[in-house]
Amino acid sequence: MYQEEVMVPMGDWVKTRLKNLVIQIKLGMNRKLEVVLEKISQIG
Repeated sequence: MYQEEVMVPMGDWVKTRLKNLVIQIKLGMNRKLEVVLEKISQIG
């Protein structure tokens, strides 16, 4: 197998993964906020 040829240093992988995870969390929070605000506007 060629595992050693495709290995990425752990530090690089973690930085990219955490950055993507933070973006996903922010997008999810924005969607939830939009839903809540929409419901509030329908009530009022």
